[in-house]
Amino acid sequence: TGLNITSSTTFEVNNGVPNVTINVPSSNSYYGDGFNMDLSVVGNNLSDSYYNITNSSGALVLENSNNSISTESFSWSDYVNISNSSFVDGVYTLTTFSNNTFGNNGTSSTNFNVDKTYPELNGATVNPGTVYNNETVIFTVNVSDTNLNYSKIYLSANFSGNWTNYTMSNESTVTFNYS
Repeated sequence: TGLNITSSTTFEVNNGVPNVTINVPSSNSYYGDGFNMDLSVVGNNLSDSYYNITNSSGALVLENSNNSISTESFSWSDYVNISNSSFVDGVYTLTTFSNNTFGNNGTSSTNFNVDKTYPELNGATVNPGTVYNNETVIFTVNVSDTNLNYSKIYLSANFSGNWTNYTMSNESTVTFNYS
Protein backbone atom coordinates (compact mmCIF):
# COMPACT_ATOMS: atom_id res chain seq x y z
CA THR A 1 0.00 0.00 0.00
CA GLY A 2 2.17 2.98 1.10
CA LEU A 3 5.93 3.29 1.04
CA ASN A 4 7.66 4.03 4.39
CA ILE A 5 11.21 5.35 4.39
CA THR A 6 13.17 5.60 7.62
CA SER A 7 16.40 7.53 7.97
CA SER A 8 18.57 8.33 10.96
CA THR A 9 21.42 10.74 11.50
CA THR A 10 23.91 10.68 14.34
CA PHE A 11 25.54 13.89 15.43
CA GLU A 12 27.55 15.03 18.40
CA VAL A 13 26.99 18.23 20.32
CA ASN A 14 30.06 19.42 22.18
CA ASN A 15 29.90 22.50 24.33
CA GLY A 16 33.05 21.56 26.22
CA VAL A 17 35.71 24.24 26.30
CA PRO A 18 39.32 22.98 26.44
CA ASN A 19 40.76 23.30 29.96
CA VAL A 20 44.05 25.23 29.82
CA THR A 21 46.31 25.13 32.91
CA ILE A 22 49.55 27.05 33.48
CA ASN A 23 51.71 25.42 36.17
CA VAL A 24 55.04 27.11 35.36
CA PRO A 25 55.54 30.00 35.45
CA SER A 26 53.40 30.50 38.52
CA SER A 27 51.57 33.77 38.98
CA ASN A 28 53.87 36.73 39.79
CA SER A 29 56.95 34.49 40.09
CA TYR A 30 60.49 35.82 39.52
CA TYR A 31 63.10 34.45 37.12
CA GLY A 32 66.73 35.44 36.72
CA ASP A 33 67.52 32.44 34.52
CA GLY A 34 65.69 30.50 31.85
CA PHE A 35 62.97 28.02 32.78
CA ASN A 36 60.89 25.25 31.23
CA MET A 37 57.26 26.22 31.02
CA ASP A 38 54.67 23.66 32.13
CA LEU A 39 51.35 24.18 30.33
CA SER A 40 48.65 21.55 29.89
CA VAL A 41 45.53 21.44 27.74
CA VAL A 42 42.78 18.86 28.27
CA GLY A 43 39.54 18.43 26.30
CA ASN A 44 37.67 16.38 23.74
CA ASN A 45 38.79 16.59 20.11
CA LEU A 46 41.62 19.07 20.64
CA SER A 47 42.83 20.50 17.34
CA ASP A 48 45.39 23.21 18.08
CA SER A 49 47.16 25.18 20.78
CA TYR A 50 49.15 28.40 20.80
CA TYR A 51 51.01 30.43 23.39
CA ASN A 52 52.62 33.82 23.43
CA ILE A 53 54.67 35.88 25.85
CA THR A 54 54.31 39.65 25.76
CA ASN A 55 56.13 42.36 27.68
CA SER A 56 54.44 45.05 29.79
CA SER A 57 53.94 47.19 26.66
CA GLY A 58 52.10 44.33 24.95
CA ALA A 59 54.89 43.66 22.44
CA LEU A 60 55.29 40.02 21.42
CA VAL A 61 58.52 38.48 22.77
CA LEU A 62 58.01 34.73 22.16
CA GLU A 63 55.37 32.51 20.58
CA ASN A 64 54.76 28.95 19.42
CA SER A 65 51.86 26.96 17.99
CA ASN A 66 50.85 23.38 17.22
CA ASN A 67 48.06 22.98 14.67
CA SER A 68 48.02 19.18 14.51
CA ILE A 69 46.83 18.01 17.93
CA SER A 70 44.55 14.98 17.74
CA THR A 71 44.51 13.79 21.36
CA GLU A 72 42.54 14.65 24.47
CA SER A 73 45.56 16.14 26.25
CA PHE A 74 48.54 18.19 25.18
CA SER A 75 51.46 19.78 27.05
CA TRP A 76 53.93 22.56 26.41
CA SER A 77 57.34 22.25 28.08
CA ASP A 78 59.35 24.71 25.96
CA TYR A 79 62.46 26.30 27.41
CA VAL A 80 62.10 30.06 27.89
CA ASN A 81 65.57 31.55 27.46
CA ILE A 82 65.36 34.85 29.32
CA SER A 83 69.11 35.40 29.04
CA ASN A 84 68.70 36.67 25.47
CA SER A 85 68.24 40.36 24.72
CA SER A 86 64.48 39.98 24.06
CA PHE A 87 63.88 39.69 27.80
CA VAL A 88 64.78 42.72 29.89
CA ASP A 89 63.87 43.21 33.55
CA GLY A 90 60.13 43.66 33.91
CA VAL A 91 56.69 42.03 33.94
CA TYR A 92 55.66 39.58 31.22
CA THR A 93 52.36 37.88 30.40
CA LEU A 94 52.11 34.28 29.19
CA THR A 95 48.82 33.53 27.42
CA THR A 96 47.88 30.05 26.22
CA PHE A 97 45.03 29.28 23.83
CA SER A 98 43.52 25.98 22.68
CA ASN A 99 40.70 25.01 20.32
CA ASN A 100 38.82 21.80 19.62
CA THR A 101 37.31 20.59 16.35
CA PHE A 102 33.91 21.97 17.42
CA GLY A 103 35.23 25.54 17.54
CA ASN A 104 35.29 25.80 21.33
CA ASN A 105 38.16 27.87 22.71
CA GLY A 106 39.97 27.75 26.04
CA THR A 107 42.50 30.26 27.29
CA SER A 108 44.59 31.02 30.37
CA SER A 109 47.06 33.78 31.27
CA THR A 110 49.56 34.52 34.01
CA ASN A 111 52.11 37.23 34.75
CA PHE A 112 55.72 36.57 35.69
CA ASN A 113 58.71 38.79 36.38
CA VAL A 114 62.18 38.82 34.86
CA ASP A 115 64.91 40.14 37.15
CA LYS A 116 68.41 39.61 35.75
CA THR A 117 69.98 42.45 37.74
CA TYR A 118 72.04 41.35 40.74
CA PRO A 119 71.59 43.16 44.05
CA GLU A 120 74.07 45.96 44.75
CA LEU A 121 76.29 45.30 47.79
CA ASN A 122 78.36 48.00 49.49
CA GLY A 123 79.72 49.10 52.87
CA ALA A 124 80.71 45.58 53.98
CA THR A 125 82.33 45.36 57.42
CA VAL A 126 83.44 42.52 59.70
CA ASN A 127 83.53 42.86 63.48
CA PRO A 128 85.85 41.92 65.15
CA GLY A 129 88.66 42.36 62.62
CA THR A 130 90.52 39.31 63.96
CA VAL A 131 88.43 36.22 64.65
CA TYR A 132 89.30 33.49 67.15
CA ASN A 133 87.65 30.05 67.59
CA ASN A 134 84.10 30.10 68.97
CA GLU A 135 83.85 33.88 68.66
CA THR A 136 80.75 35.62 67.36
CA VAL A 137 81.40 37.51 64.13
CA ILE A 138 79.12 40.23 62.82
CA PHE A 139 79.09 40.94 59.09
CA THR A 140 77.38 44.14 58.02
CA VAL A 141 76.55 44.93 54.40
CA ASN A 142 74.15 47.32 52.71
CA VAL A 143 72.08 45.68 49.99
CA SER A 144 69.85 47.40 47.47
CA ASP A 145 67.74 45.80 44.76
CA THR A 146 64.43 46.54 43.09
CA ASN A 147 63.14 43.03 43.82
CA LEU A 148 65.05 42.09 46.96
CA ASN A 149 64.23 38.53 48.05
CA TYR A 150 65.05 37.83 51.69
CA SER A 151 64.36 34.10 51.33
CA LYS A 152 67.84 33.26 49.97
CA ILE A 153 70.70 34.87 51.84
CA TYR A 154 74.11 33.13 51.74
CA LEU A 155 77.47 33.82 53.31
CA SER A 156 80.31 32.52 51.15
CA ALA A 157 83.48 31.81 53.16
CA ASN A 158 86.83 30.06 52.88
CA PHE A 159 87.43 28.92 56.46
CA SER A 160 89.10 25.59 55.64
CA GLY A 161 90.72 26.17 52.25
CA ASN A 162 87.53 25.52 50.28
CA TRP A 163 84.83 28.06 49.46
CA THR A 164 81.49 27.12 51.01
CA ASN A 165 78.05 28.78 50.90
CA TYR A 166 76.33 29.01 54.28
CA THR A 167 72.58 29.58 54.29
CA MET A 168 71.60 32.41 56.60
CA SER A 169 68.39 32.16 58.64
CA ASN A 170 66.15 35.23 58.78
CA GLU A 171 65.86 36.65 62.31
CA SER A 172 64.18 39.89 61.22
CA THR A 173 63.83 41.92 58.03
CA VAL A 174 67.38 43.26 58.52
CA THR A 175 69.16 40.55 60.57
CA PHE A 176 70.28 37.12 59.41
CA ASN A 177 72.13 34.43 61.33
CA TYR A 178 74.27 31.36 60.69
CA SER A 179 75.20 29.19 63.68
